[in-house]
Amino acid sequence: AKFRPDLFPLFSLDSNLEVIIQVSNFEHRDGGIWRDIYIGDYFKLIKERELVLILDMLIFGALIIMGLYHVSLYLQRKQDHTSLSFAILVLVMAIRIPFTGLRIIEDIFPMLPWELCEKISYLTFYFIVGFANLYFFYLFKKDFNKRVLQGICIFTLINSLIVIILRSRQYVYLLLPFQVITI
Repeated sequence: AKFRPDLFPLFSLDSNLEVIIQVSNFEHRDGGIWRDIYIGDYFKLIKERELVLILDMLIFGALIIMGLYHVSLYLQRKQDHTSLSFAILVLVMAIRIPFTGLRIIEDIFPMLPWELCEKISYLTFYFIVGFANLYFFYLFKKDFNKRVLQGICIFTLINSLIVIILRSRQYVYLLLPFQVITI
């Protein structure tokens, strides 16, 4: 199984070109073609893909730097959990980038199982919600209800365990209810 956008050069010896796309879906609720199909100048499409890749890597690098900086702040002031929760939040966001969008992790490690990539994509989403709320709790301790935080953390943990235990054809149905509840 693959879930990533790809580029293919198309050649035709005459003025007609027939494109046949075979799609199967055994693993995911939203399997199939996710994005529009573009037919055009191959090198222009490569350039557009490279621009998206560069932007993703810039964001990835910035998040890693921010995360490491806040880890260093936490190590200097261990009583300040705000820095640590923010560091973990942005590092998880950074980890998520190669597993979504262009899914460049599959280019870097082509033998990585699709199911593992999908699990990491879902887990990082759940962790982002959990650590964002933890960060807001430490940032606004007087205004953030501790029971709400505990409920969100338990809900995140349960969803994460389900993702770890089950296959994608089961856990994909948890995402929409999770999004609705965490809004």
